[in-house]
Amino acid sequence: MKREFAAAGSGWMRWKKHAAVMALAVLAVSNTAARAQEEAEGPVAYPSAYAYPLTVDRGSVGLWQSLKKLQTRASLMMVVAHPDDEDGGMLAYESRGQGVDTTLFTLNRGEGGQNVMSSDYWDELGILRTQELLAAGNYYGVHQYFSRVADFGFSKTLEEALKTWGHDRVLYDAVRIVRLTRPLVVSSTFAGNVSDGHGHHQVSGVMAQEVYKAAGNPTVFPDQIEEGLRPWSPLKVYARVPFARVTEKGIYDYATGHWEPVRFRNYVTDTWIEGVPKATVEIPSGEYNPLFARSYLQLSREGLNEQKSQLGGIGIPVSRPFSSPYHLYASRVEKVLPEHETSFFEGIDVSLAGIADYVPAGERRPGMSVSEP
Repeated sequence: MKREFAAAGSGWMRWKKHAAVMALAVLAVSNTAARAQEEAEGPVAYPSAYAYPLTVDRGSVGLWQSLKKLQTRASLMMVVAHPDDEDGGMLAYESRGQGVDTTLFTLNRGEGGQNVMSSDYWDELGILRTQELLAAGNYYGVHQYFSRVADFGFSKTLEEALKTWGHDRVLYDAVRIVRLTRPLVVSSTFAGNVSDGHGHHQVSGVMAQEVYKAAGNPTVFPDQIEEGLRPWSPLKVYARVPFARVTEKGIYDYATGHWEPVRFRNYVTDTWIEGVPKATVEIPSGEYNPLFARSYLQLSREGLNEQKSQLGGIGIPVSRPFSSPYHLYASRVEKVLPEHETSFFEGIDVSLAGIADYVPAGERRPGMSVSEP
């Protein structure tokens, strides 16, 4: 009986060995075929982490957007403090509706914030909020970058946030991203004032204006120039008109519990704007796009809904007229700009012919554009 079992066992082992050899042979043939296909057709495209493109990125709708981007050199960078600070409606309108090459630069990953969905905090929360913002960015249609600073929790003042992070450390990263992406326009959600809510928000508003001045100066962070980046001076810088509630007492700073005067600092010119800055341009983010079967604001709210750790989910508004107001803080555009602009790129040649502006002034041929970025 033992010999019968032993014989049966040895037969089973021979079958397993034979099956393993056959499997390896099939795998080798499969790999060879895959390599041959890759050599003939190029690398195999694998699905992204999101498994399937959004409906607005597929078919004729996606093609329409690609063609829009081929017709313009317009580029924009928005600076914010945390995930969910972004003006998603404006970003979606510019990127998807106008074909603008759009970048979102977020200072930190929100690891010091709240979490209404799970028990993850600090580093774990930062990873979660990063992934949420990347998912939201799919709806906005943006490139995304982050600086090296961390969200250390609620910061009452601009001074406290800069002392913790280091002014030059934040500016260094902002300058690097501007020199890397070379936007024609820089914008921010916040203005660098107590109306922004707290210190982190204020820093993002300040940095948007300071990077406008600093990135084109080769003596600022010259190590970046030595690494191969080139100086770049954006042509304009905007910040969203503050949400401040103004009373007879002034603006209430809920972070410190103090009332502050109604004035806003222009960090480019180092002057003060008395009263709330007026809207220079209104971005029609509520505009309905029939190709999307929704407005840009509605599309952006679908993206914002991805950021559930802070919001727990958010409803999609009905389609209606809505605009995002922005104030122009500085401009290098040589043309006289109207008091009320029609777009961020008023006075800038964003046509393909405008690419000639990138040629240094001394190397231009007759007939080339003369505006200097």
